[in-house]
Amino acid sequence: MLAMALHAFNLAITQRLAVDNTRFEESIELRGIPQPCPIAISPTDFPHSAELIARSETLARKWLSTPHPATGQAAMLAPHCHGPNRA
Repeated sequence: MLAMALHAFNLAITQRLAVDNTRFEESIELRGIPQPCPIAISPTDFPHSAELIARSETLARKWLSTPHPATGQAAMLAPHCHGPNRA
């Protein structure tokens, strides 16, 4: 139940970030960092928290060290999947 609630909360936040990103990206300097993807370990698997944090930090540093377009960042927040039935 906790995993489903956190997933729904994450989807709501991601959707709001995409809307805000599109709305404000041309009026202020705004940089988004994509979430780690694919996610092999659930964020609710608390014994793996240190591993998840380290992976996120590594990916964020790599992302920030390369140039990215100033607009269109909301696309990285679009729902997608990894697997045989990819959307």
